[in-house]
Amino acid sequence: MILSEFSASGFGFRSVDNHKPDSAVCVGDNAEGMKNCIIELYKNEGKWTSYQRNAIEFLKRTHDRNLISKQLSSIIDMGMTVARENRLGEDLPDKKKHNMFNYKFPVPGGFCPEGETIYLGTYKDVKWSIENEDKFSTAYEHWQYAGKKENRLYLCFDIYKNDKK
Repeated sequence: MILSEFSASGFGFRSVDNHKPDSAVCVGDNAEGMKNCIIELYKNEGKWTSYQRNAIEFLKRTHDRNLISKQLSSIIDMGMTVARENRLGEDLPDKKKHNMFNYKFPVPGGFCPEGETIYLGTYKDVKWSIENEDKFSTAYEHWQYAGKKENRLYLCFDIYKNDKK
């Protein structure tokens, strides 16, 4: 990745060294720096590949949906505790917990046309796999055997009819 200092810090990259072997991002502090990053990575395929791999691994480690949900939940809990301790939230009962992340997506009962369209449109790797390999024949089949474990969503409109939440 090629980022500005501001963008790099926003993604959580700390003390970036563009020349370390485990670098994931080339930081350009200005237009000249950005240009140099582009040229450097364009000319060095090994470095480009290494940066790409390291950036993807970094984002998987730090931007996981479940991890972020837990962190947000912790922040909200801490805010509710501070509000109670400072009497900012007199209406907050002791030990009240939020339910912000308790929603469970309904599980589809089977193949549906909209599920196929949404899943294949969202997960291009699955679309490619179905078109080029013989492992799975439908998006639903992929979701059943692999996508569910990867926290991918296969959504059918009818699963929301009986959803109580």
